[in-house]
Amino acid sequence: MQADLTTSADAFERALQEMVDTIGTDYRAVVRAAILKLMVTLTKENPKDTGRCAASWMVGPDWSDWKEPPGDYTGVDLAARVQQIVAALPDSDVYVLYNNIEYLMALEDGHSEHAPSGFIANTMLAFAEYVQGEAQKRGYAS
Repeated sequence: MQADLTTSADAFERALQEMVDTIGTDYRAVVRAAILKLMVTLTKENPKDTGRCAASWMVGPDWSDWKEPPGDYTGVDLAARVQQIVAALPDSDVYVLYNNIEYLMALEDGHSEHAPSGFIANTMLAFAEYVQGEAQKRGYAS
């Protein structure tokens, strides 16, 4: 396994697959815990005006065109909502994390006063580093 999982998506995917292969039957619990951590972080770091974009993060075995309808989501407990979504995930070998809000990339590019540019990229980088650290603790990576 490569020592640095943050260099490319391919390296990250290969490392995750190797961990899954090594963990065996408990891998689904590990994957769900990782998805939960990633989604909670994304919703927390997502710039919030109405909260609609943060509430629109979804995960499933397939992509869909679903998105939250317009409205004010500032009072929604997003962490609890994410926990419900992850708990309801069907078993799958592949999960797709997505957000279909039409202005998501504008937010990622920094067109909001509520968060710096690159919140998705920064979250994914931090997540890759987290997974690498967890892998190293368990002897799966050097």
